[in-house]
Amino acid sequence: MTEEQIIYLAMGVFFLFCALTGFIMNRPRTALVGLICLLIVLLVASAYAAIRSLSALQP
Repeated sequence: MTEEQIIYLAMGVFFLFCALTGFIMNRPRTALVGLICLLIVLLVASAYAAIRSLSALQP
């Protein structure tokens, strides 16, 4: 795994933990913020992977 993938994985786990903690403790605002941040991390990580795969195809 590259350093960027490890960073995205750590951020994803952290925000998933925030969302689960919000659901368990019945704090919907915390859960919503955790899910939104998790979605942002997933979008950024997938865009980064797509850009890297497209740049690898360039001759």
